[in-house]
Amino acid sequence: MESVKEDGCCKMRYLILLGCLLIFGNSFAQNRRNTRPSGNPFLKTQWWLGFRAGVNMAKGVPEQSYTSFSPINYSASRNSKDYEGFSRPGVQASLEFAFYTKGFTLSFQPGFATMFYRYSTTYNWSDVSNPDNTLNQTFHVEDNMQIFDLPLLVKYDFLQGKIHPFVQIGGYYNLLISAGKEISVDGDDKASGSEVVFSGDPVSIGTTDLYNKSTGGLVGGIGVVYDAGNIRIVFDANYRYGLSNISNPGKRYSNNQLASIGDVQDDLKLQSIWFSLSVQFPLKFISKNYESVN
Repeated sequence: MESVKEDGCCKMRYLILLGCLLIFGNSFAQNRRNTRPSGNPFLKTQWWLGFRAGVNMAKGVPEQSYTSFSPINYSASRNSKDYEGFSRPGVQASLEFAFYTKGFTLSFQPGFATMFYRYSTTYNWSDVSNPDNTLNQTFHVEDNMQIFDLPLLVKYDFLQGKIHPFVQIGGYYNLLISAGKEISVDGDDKASGSEVVFSGDPVSIGTTDLYNKSTGGLVGGIGVVYDAGNIRIVFDANYRYGLSNISNPGKRYSNNQLASIGDVQDDLKLQSIWFSLSVQFPLKFISKNYESVN
């Protein structure tokens, strides 16, 4: 009788143990389905809202140079402008609306930016009867533009994980808000009997009318993403190649103050480098049971 009771007790223990294992296994499987929703295509997508800020550096690339002076004893090419490359940083700030699916992200980033580019022009004069009498002047010009920036990019993530790199490509469309020039002049004057070295204070001139109201171009860049829980921190660097002339040919000679010193707007395109840091927030799947990206 005791042997039968012991066998019954052993069977009961096995049944209880088996029941516990089944309950635990079922609970574990449900937990994995809740925390790893990758089997559901709907859960593989994500909408993001981001806030971006950064710096940019621009360079003017002339296609045709112009001046209001017409030299008679030397080539007009000597009065062409010397453009500096990426010399003064501007700033930008924008929102970002992005949609992610299967490693690709479509990103729209409307915002505002201030951009600068610089050039200088040197004019030399010498007395034909006395070559020692000379006048050399160099005009230093810094152009600034305030724009409403509308880029649209496609990104591709190389890897998965908390930290992963990406590449991106797309285009941009800019609307001009305002523009201006800051001009200073320096040089030396040997035509007045003795050598005089001079340097003038900068003068600011509004030049919004000298620019086209809208321009566009291509964008390409790289970046890295850090997934910090349900938010995302992104750093990227982009190169922008302008496809359209930023100058307004119909207004080229309209500013008398600039024309009097020989400064006339060239036909030119902008090339620029942009660095941005952004913080992005997911717009769905926010819960304590799973991350925003799986």
